[in-house]
Amino acid sequence: MKPGKFLLGVALAACVLAGCSKSSSQGSGTAKSVNVGTVELTSGQPNRQDLGDGMACVFTAQPLGPGTIELVAVLEKSGKTIATTRKAPTQADVPLDLTFGETHVGVTPHLK
Repeated sequence: MKPGKFLLGVALAACVLAGCSKSSSQGSGTAKSVNVGTVELTSGQPNRQDLGDGMACVFTAQPLGPGTIELVAVLEKSGKTIATTRKAPTQADVPLDLTFGETHVGVTPHLK
């Protein structure tokens, strides 16, 4: 076998093995998806929602106009902030999907 073909074969085998080990580590249960449903929000007041497994999401909304809000969501684990996201403008009373890395939170923000 020619050295070039041998190296190509080794490289291909390494890519296949790396792909297999990567997919098995992704299936380790680290991904989490939770839908907290409709969350009643008061302007400027944080609303903490338990996600289970020591995780929580804290939502804070500010009105921007009729039916439109700015939503800030803070993901916490064991009381420590691990991620934050901001959606603005977004519609009140419309389901919203928030992504924090491998954690996905579904929420329908309702401003009182």
